[in-house]
Amino acid sequence: MRPLGRLKSGVRVLLALLRRWRRNHQDRLALSQLSEHQLKDIGISREQWQAEMNKPFWR
Repeated sequence: MRPLGRLKSGVRVLLALLRRWRRNHQDRLALSQLSEHQLKDIGISREQWQAEMNKPFWR
């Protein structure tokens, strides 16, 4: 693979990773705003919620 091709591929991978991290952050932000009742409706326990809130954005 030529250097420019590797660079483009690396940039695509980096952009995908940044999108994933942003999506993780947005999902956790939305989850953090749910009430106990809403969490119960979607089948998430308070312990699961807490575990998700404690994860860093890259996981």
